[in-house]
Amino acid sequence: MWLTSDASPAGGHGLANGADYSEEIQQAALARFGTRITPVDKTAVRFTVRLPRAWAKPWRAWADRQGMRTEDMMTLIESGGGVGAAETWYVVERPIEREYWREVVTFSTDESAGSPPGP
Repeated sequence: MWLTSDASPAGGHGLANGADYSEEIQQAALARFGTRITPVDKTAVRFTVRLPRAWAKPWRAWADRQGMRTEDMMTLIESGGGVGAAETWYVVERPIEREYWREVVTFSTDESAGSPPGP
């Protein structure tokens, strides 16, 4: 699960729908993966979670440990809003159960889906 500590969907993070990606990025995706980026609104819903700190690994350090190629890491950083945005990214290598959810917000209607019960 990829997470960010940035509460705003306007922060980039590669959350734009596919129609917002440059033709250069679309062509790179086509060459590397055999497909263009499919338009999906990844900013429509935000889950706010509270997790044990040890679960959330900073993305760049995690990617290094996974052996990610520098070229691939830089492509993700560039398409995800740059180095500043990447510094807010975290990876959790397990499901995040509902008990850790604090709020679910639907941005397309700007309504809160509620604050789930939790500890």
